[in-house]
Parts: sequence; structure tokens; C-alpha cells
Amino acid sequence: MRIFRFLCAVLIVLTIAACATRPSLKEQAAALPALEKGQARIYFYRTSVVGGASEPAVLLNGQKVGDATPRSVFFRDVAPGKYSVTTTMSSRVVTFDVAAGDKKYVKLIYGSSFNTYPELVDSATGEAESSELSSQTLVGMPLRRLELKVGEIYYVLQYRNTKSGPPLISSYEYAGTVDGKPHAHFFKATGLSDANVFLEEAQLNSMVDFNGLKQAIR
Repeated sequence: MRIFRFLCAVLIVLTIAACATRPSLKEQAAALPALEKGQARIYFYRTSVVGGASEPAVLLNGQKVGDATPRSVFFRDVAPGKYSVTTTMSSRVVTFDVAAGDKKYVKLIYGSSFNTYPELVDSATGEAESSELSSQTLVGMPLRRLELKVGEIYYVLQYRNTKSGPPLISSYEYAGTVDGKPHAHFFKATGLSDANVFLEEAQLNSMVDFNGLKQAIR
């Protein structure tokens, strides 16, 4: 039992030391890119080192945007719309709307049995709790903005919420915008089991191109 406690203590110290090698969000504040007009910013952070061996992927509308690393924070800039957040080690999902100029904070909490789940917190709490955390290298990277081309293939990634592992991948051929609706996009399914889909501009965050696919599954 003493050996087990000692090893746990060593693991916690090493985790804190690893996080401390990166600058905090507050220290990087001046270098962070300004929020572009018409965009919103979603912060994801984890304050505790408990359960440090569990670092599941964080999913925003089914797309991986980062990892739930202990004592760290990252963000994504997104278009206004409805968003859902979960992790690959939890069945819990938080869903919320964002408007242009909004800043939302999603806290990643370690529960039992490696269950790391998301919780939406108010801006004051989120800003206070995340400011001293180490910023991940993914900080500031917006969700990939697609430059849609008719005839090109795009992909939707869906993760199983209750366990880690590779995503389910569906592929679609872009067929252009819908007549009379320049912000509605039509995708034709390339798989036998998939259906054609229509997506509004705010929903394009669920799609990735081939480069985005490689980044998500590497």
C-alpha cells in the first residue's frame, strides 16, 4: 500500500511538472489572437491532476478539437450556432448556443473509472479557473474552415462516447449550394449506408477535408 501511494504521488508530481513547462493562459494573454468579427470563442480546461492517466479526446459537434490534459486549457474559435461537447470517455454531453462575440467555458472534470466529462460553467468561473492553467499547443487554432469545392470528398467523424478508439467515418461529395439558399450546402453520400445531407454554414464544423481527416486520426 505504501508503494502504491508513493507511485501515485510521483505520478502527480510528474504531471504537475510537465504542465508547468508550458506558459499559462494569463501569461500568453497578450499574444493570443483577437476574436474575429462574427466569431465566438469556446474554452476547454481541466484543473485537476487527479486521474492524470486519463486524457480522452474532447469532441465538439463530433469533431476532435483537443485532449483533456490535466492542468491545461485550450480554445477554439467558431461560428455562431448550436454546439455539443463530450469526450471519448464519457456519455455525458453538454449542448449550448453561441452568438457572435460570446466566450464560453467548458470544464473537463475527472469522475470515477476514468470518466472525464464536460460541464458548462459561467464566464466568471471559467476565466478565473483557467487563467493559471498551462495552454496547450492547440491553443488559438480555429476549427478548420473548409474551402468547399464541388466534386471534392469531405468527411464526418463520429466517436463512440463511452470509450476511446478510432472514429466512425462517413464520406460525402460536395454538390454545391441549394437553389435560393446560398448558405445551405448539399452533400451526396458516397457510402451505401449513408444518406445525403444538407448543412447550414454553422454546421460545417462537423465536416473535415482530407487533411483534417488525417489530423483527427493520427
